[in-house]
Amino acid sequence: MSYDLEVWKESKPITTQDAADKIRKYWDENDKSVFLDHLDVELFAREIIEIFPFDLPDNKTPIWSGFDETKAFISMNIGFSYIQEALPRILEIAAKYELVCLDGQRGIIHYSPSIAAMGYLRLEEIESGKIIDCPTKDEVRQVISSLEPDKNKFASFEKKDHFYIQTKILDHDDFTFEYREGSADQHFQTENVSREEIIQAFIEYSKNQNDWKERYRWTKLNFEKPN
Repeated sequence: MSYDLEVWKESKPITTQDAADKIRKYWDENDKSVFLDHLDVELFAREIIEIFPFDLPDNKTPIWSGFDETKAFISMNIGFSYIQEALPRILEIAAKYELVCLDGQRGIIHYSPSIAAMGYLRLEEIESGKIIDCPTKDEVRQVISSLEPDKNKFASFEKKDHFYIQTKILDHDDFTFEYREGSADQHFQTENVSREEIIQAFIEYSKNQNDWKERYRWTKLNFEKPN
């Protein structure tokens, strides 16, 4: 068994479904045109192999159970025992070369810094770990409709680091609703929001609309520790 990662160059946010479609065309349909050659991909591969070489002394097992490399696309298969050591470094180097990295196990895309700065939409059902990049309106509705008081209580919709909305279900049709816009002193909450209102707010957020913000009375959350 191995942990699978794919790395390539993108110029804008991409959905996990679009990423999966590209990879399927690349492997199953032998369509190599879905990924474009780029020097940064080659430089990434060179640096990663220097850090985690194929050949190790004393008959040690390398981290790689597979490493398929072109000038446009790299598919990496990592032994699970090496994940804690290797994954943070791989993501760090991918970010350095402005590459996106698809985590096949979690179904999540790690965006390059320039793409992350553009803003992205990532919907997460927090307790189950379900993550959807650039969700559709129907996927937003499905996630919020699945929240229940005794399981999967939380959902978060992130636009970029420290910019998000999130909700928690208290009862069948009673939710708390929060938003944050940057620093911790820009974190607000409202209560007694219905499920349908949460769905509508999340859909508006996905369209960069702010109508949801005007519908509620907000209280600033204080995260300072008491003396």
